[in-house]
Amino acid sequence: MAIYHCNISVASRADGASAVAGAAYLSRSKLVNERDGVTHDFRRAHQHEELVADLGVSLPEGAPDAWRDRSALWNEVERAERKADAQLARRIECALPDELGEAEQIRLARRIVADRVADGHVVDACIHRNVDGTNTHLHMLEPLRRCDERGFMAKSENVYTVRDADGDERQCNAAEFKELKERGYEKVYKWRKGNEYRQLTATEAARPENDGFKRAGKTPVQATRYLNNGWNEKTRAEEWREAIAKRTNEALRAAGKDARVDHRSYERQGIDKVPQIHEGSKVKAIEARAKAQAREAGTEYRPVTDRAAENAERRRANAVLAKAREAYEALGRAIGSMANRAADGLAAEMSAWRDRIERARALLFQARQKPSKAVSRHQADIYARQARTRLRGYQERLSDPLYRHLPTGTRDLTKRERAFLTPEQDARYLATRKREVEAERIAAAQRRAEQQQTAQQTRRTSEPVRHIDHHRGMGR
Repeated sequence: MAIYHCNISVASRADGASAVAGAAYLSRSKLVNERDGVTHDFRRAHQHEELVADLGVSLPEGAPDAWRDRSALWNEVERAERKADAQLARRIECALPDELGEAEQIRLARRIVADRVADGHVVDACIHRNVDGTNTHLHMLEPLRRCDERGFMAKSENVYTVRDADGDERQCNAAEFKELKERGYEKVYKWRKGNEYRQLTATEAARPENDGFKRAGKTPVQATRYLNNGWNEKTRAEEWREAIAKRTNEALRAAGKDARVDHRSYERQGIDKVPQIHEGSKVKAIEARAKAQAREAGTEYRPVTDRAAENAERRRANAVLAKAREAYEALGRAIGSMANRAADGLAAEMSAWRDRIERARALLFQARQKPSKAVSRHQADIYARQARTRLRGYQERLSDPLYRHLPTGTRDLTKRERAFLTPEQDARYLATRKREVEAERIAAAQRRAEQQQTAQQTRRTSEPVRHIDHHRGMGR
């Protein structure tokens, strides 16, 4: 049966994410982040997953055509988002049914991307799947800002609260207020009398019922207006998930398949079933190796990752629920046929079964601890090598005097920066810094001596020549 999966998240710089790195991962390519100079190379990063199709960058109407180049687009995103904790891009990952052929899956992915572009999104999309041909899924990476022919637009703007004499209240920016002012609208300010605050216009504050209130500040009442078509509203994620499910069912129907997907949870559909968690290609690859090892050793296979073990437990729970449901229905039929005999006893037994089912559901649907992310030893080694390489590069920059060079001299490393140095590097840094301080002291002394000498020469040349008249004051 077709399985619905759609995960929507935001890549944030506060979490260590990079828009350029995300685009390189999707396209299995090599991209350079011009913001920090880091090269992200994912051409041979994964052995358990392969790239099916690179759908490229799709642009809405009016977007700069230069953004079709993936590197230009995401480096522009990195430049536009200046904050250290900025949100960079929206990540959407959705499953493409295995019941469809590869050409049908690509056609479905292009329709989903076209719907996103029609809503104003810039979409960078690729299709991945496991090396065994299963778990085909679509990755989409989208900037969070709207755009026009000049580039990315602002995410939000400040708006004023304005009100007319009839009490009609609106929110507008500075340009819109110029027009509304001619129609009698005034800005709303905070007014205070003692501990009481009111939001009033100047005209309203002059009314008798507001006597004694004084304006609490010069700044009018303001709010934030988001300029991204409501993309950040919580209800939009539900709409997007439903639209993807609708496109998937259309593709299944066109292919003559009976399977259908639903974006709603089992609980919202009224199905007594515990949902399984998404395992992903890494977990499946690890479990496939464990199954092969168990077959070779002639032993029983047991899940080796937390996610696979959790899903195995949930499958057993669903089997228990199915048997309990069958027993409950059979018991109901038996009660109907034996209504005239021992009705009270059978009703009590049916109630006991109902209580058991409710206890089982309460136990199985209770919040479970989120399984830890499974990482293979090979992937862990890759992460470790990358971390060591970055650490060595950072240590080399810290050891380079040019890194500490300022227009007024060289600065000291902070305690945090020195913590990254090895003891040998720290000793070399201290010796180098001592020589730099001595050289700076000597240079400063020479500059002061030169300044004093220059000042003395200036005074000699600027003082007027004084002539002494020895006959002044004497008689004729």
